[in-house]
Amino acid sequence: MTGIAMTTRRTIQHANAGAIVVVMLGFVISGGVFAADVESQAAESGYGITQNLGAEVPLELKFRDENGKRVTLGDYFEADRPVVFNMVYFQCPNLCQRELNEVRQLVEAFQWKPGKKYQIVTVSFLSNEGPALAKAKKASYMKELGKRGVTGIEDGWAFLTGEDAEIKALTEALGFEYQFNRAENMWAHGAALIIATPEGKISRYLAGSRATRMKYNTKTVRTALVEASNGAIAETLADRFVYACGAWDPDAGKYVIVAWKIMLIGLGITTTILIAVLVYFWRRENKRKRNDAISHAQVQPA
Repeated sequence: MTGIAMTTRRTIQHANAGAIVVVMLGFVISGGVFAADVESQAAESGYGITQNLGAEVPLELKFRDENGKRVTLGDYFEADRPVVFNMVYFQCPNLCQRELNEVRQLVEAFQWKPGKKYQIVTVSFLSNEGPALAKAKKASYMKELGKRGVTGIEDGWAFLTGEDAEIKALTEALGFEYQFNRAENMWAHGAALIIATPEGKISRYLAGSRATRMKYNTKTVRTALVEASNGAIAETLADRFVYACGAWDPDAGKYVIVAWKIMLIGLGITTTILIAVLVYFWRRENKRKRNDAISHAQVQPA
């Protein structure tokens, strides 16, 4: 057997061993299918939310912001920046108040400020609520966040009001359901953060529940935003790892690490290493042959 054949065979053996190690590591890591830390969430009232994943948000719809300015939903969409919608009514005495409080706590705990990595758009689903209510509600939350050292986010969290036709079109697109409950004299509705991609497509629903008191887990929201941006706003290795190897489990309400994705990445790394090693030995063998030929030519008699 020639030297280069023996070298190639040894290289392949080492590469195969490396592939086995990578695959085994994938099984060990994913053995428990570890998940991002997030509570399972569900709608609180009889009127919930239909998950229209992949549906397009009607960006042309016109609303008024908290200052009474005419805006379109498209004004809040920018390249690489996902948008988080939540539907409420500003005079809600119960669920909406808790949901907005949780959004405020999420902003407070989040490393990313709204307006940079993502945008929050809170919309009233009642047409009789106008910009004055929206402005007062926003001011109260900006004040609370300011007390906690979170400032400069006014443009990153919009409070909108609109007319019946626009509200109906938006709620239908988002799958948001609501109906007046005469017995309790309040509106029954679901509660969720609805995340849209920078292109305006709905990518994820993160809902609240009685059990979690509307808690939104920062790790889950962060992963959902990275996912919606197609990885564009990922900052850490953990962001990129969960984005590359994770998948949303709707039954568990979690992002979980998928074994086959880890194995696929491991296979890609192993293949790259194998090719690099083979190229290295091929070049070294060619160089040796050239040197041998030169040396042989130099010792030939004149």
